[in-house]
Amino acid sequence: MSVIITLVARKGGCGKTSLCVHLAGLLAAEELAVRLVDLDSQASLTQFFLGSQAVERLTPAETVEACFGGSAPEAVERKTKVDGVTLLPAHLKLTVGRDAEINLRSAGADITLVDTPPDLNNPVVRAALLTSDFVLSPVDPEAFGAQSVLSVQQALQAVAIGFNPRLRLLGFVVNKRARLAVHGIVEDTLRRLHGDMIFEAVVPELKDFKEAILAGLPITSYQPGGKAAAAMTRLSEEVFRRIERAAKPKKEAA
Repeated sequence: MSVIITLVARKGGCGKTSLCVHLAGLLAAEELAVRLVDLDSQASLTQFFLGSQAVERLTPAETVEACFGGSAPEAVERKTKVDGVTLLPAHLKLTVGRDAEINLRSAGADITLVDTPPDLNNPVVRAALLTSDFVLSPVDPEAFGAQSVLSVQQALQAVAIGFNPRLRLLGFVVNKRARLAVHGIVEDTLRRLHGDMIFEAVVPELKDFKEAILAGLPITSYQPGGKAAAAMTRLSEEVFRRIERAAKPKKEAA
């Protein structure tokens, strides 16, 4: 299996970077080779693994920017403190042209998770979608959650039709779900409007997630027996089920 999943969202604060970290740790624990790609110039994912000072010292040739210039992912790939997880670091001043392309498909990774900037019109996001198999989108269960879903669908369709026909929506994940009435209303509305496009698994708002990030660890390493780790396990299991379901028509057609 070699799958590229790009995480996208219309706005910041939805938890893309955290999901990348926690999913990567869990998948690596299942003995899968996980490659993380940081396409966000804010470089939060890179800072998590390398530290802020290291990020400042990186030259473009040492970052994912080189892959826009034709370099293979292996040329800038770095090992991380999590066994089985590698990283293509971000560049703080990454800018690409409207028709930019990047090839992230190469040997050495079972699953590639791509973190993108919270701007669906950014050419970097389009470049990621051009080389991806699936889109995974966290949804903040606030008042504008439904609007985010529509924006992501439109961005995906714009690339899938004619440019990358293999690109599919893996689904939307209700993330940072607290025990608030408004969160329940938004989640119910999303499920009513969008059906099985919304993951059954929900990622709750728990302090363990924040503490794990502060500790520099995926949740399954920081608190493997807790509720937060259990929530990520359910999400990971559903990710695999959805990937397998998406592959079935191809097998049957063959």
